[in-house]
Amino acid sequence: MDFTRNRVTRVSMMDELRVLLRQLEELLLVGPVDEDECLELAALAGMIENLGGSATATLDKARSWRDGWGSKRLAEAWETWDEQELLEALKKAVTQEDAAGFEEALLDFDELMNAANWCDQEALLLGPLQSAKVLMEQAPAALQAQAATLLERSAS
Repeated sequence: MDFTRNRVTRVSMMDELRVLLRQLEELLLVGPVDEDECLELAALAGMIENLGGSATATLDKARSWRDGWGSKRLAEAWETWDEQELLEALKKAVTQEDAAGFEEALLDFDELMNAANWCDQEALLLGPLQSAKVLMEQAPAALQAQAATLLERSAS
């Protein structure tokens, strides 16, 4: 049974990797036009690396962008990033017991963590992550269970 689950997980991870690579290729082709797209590029690249897709030409192009002319744009993107919007979305989902909003806020945090890791900017998220942890601890049991399920899914 575990063998089948592991095989299915590997297949779904490969599908996810292909989708992420395609999205990254498209973004690199046009080039990020604003700070949000710069962070999106970083998030995609970080997720690809986490899924084991580090040896791809597309990711090499993204690294060249990050380490070259994109470095200034990424720095500007991190300077203008406002954690309050993300924390407010999480707080709203918790207080309204909105499962869909809660999941979306957690996934947004996950993407942002991938971007920060890829850009070596993890320190920027320490405060927001601590605030998010406090909010999650205040969440109703059903939302806490949902968060645990999401964490389990992302770990497999």
